[in-house]
Amino acid sequence: MEKIKEKPNKKGKILAIISLILGLVSIEYTIMGFFIQILSSITYIPIICAILSVILGIVSLKYCSKKVAVSCIIIGLLAVIFFIFSYIVYNQAVYVLYK
Repeated sequence: MEKIKEKPNKKGKILAIISLILGLVSIEYTIMGFFIQILSSITYIPIICAILSVILGIVSLKYCSKKVAVSCIIIGLLAVIFFIFSYIVYNQAVYVLYK
């Protein structure tokens, strides 16, 4: 007997697209905050977007194709790692400059 493949529904596609957008927004805000040196004023936007991106990516695993959902989760995790890295580097630079 052949296994019938389930078609991804609209809900899964929408969750995956929102997850992807949130991950990219998080990366963009982190870069903007790091290079323009206004990270302290927009600290919570990138980390909230990155965490929501990972959560929505995990939820979209149930409804969407695995490749799309896993790529959204990876982008969200990269956004979290990139935010933590840039936050540490920014705080070290501020500490060295104002020591």
